[in-house]
Amino acid sequence: MAQKTKAMINSFTEEIAAGFRRILEEELSKPFPYDDCRRVLAKAGEMADGEIADGLIPDLDLYFSDIAGYCSYGKRLLSLPQNELTAARATLETSFFEQHPEYHALASWINETETPVLFADLNRHEEVRVRLLELISYLLSGSEVVETRPAGDLAETAPAYLVSKH
Repeated sequence: MAQKTKAMINSFTEEIAAGFRRILEEELSKPFPYDDCRRVLAKAGEMADGEIADGLIPDLDLYFSDIAGYCSYGKRLLSLPQNELTAARATLETSFFEQHPEYHALASWINETETPVLFADLNRHEEVRVRLLELISYLLSGSEVVETRPAGDLAETAPAYLVSKH
């Protein structure tokens, strides 16, 4: 019975890992939201400390790329050595604004009304980051079942500044 349960967990884990590849191809492989970023940058330019926004686009692009890169592994995530999984976990442990607190002042302009594409992209990447982190943590521990969430349940996983308030 234990072997059957372990096989079911392995199959489930393979399904989850393969799902990241599909998420990359279907949802994360969209054009970068330059227009919405420029709207945020224009607003930042109106602030006294507008210079904080200078690196927003390259930093956000790198953040999105890191998440997409791990999604591209698909099932190969399951065979990564422990040191690579540990490095991946370290990369994925923090949200964009946790990695870049210098942009925190810009977060209020990233919303469904003013920057809908950037808002959606950041939300989706955040959700995927959390799900990747769950899988990687599971692979490193090997002792607990991976927690999954429905694709649209961002209110529980995203930082408060990324959840729509209407």
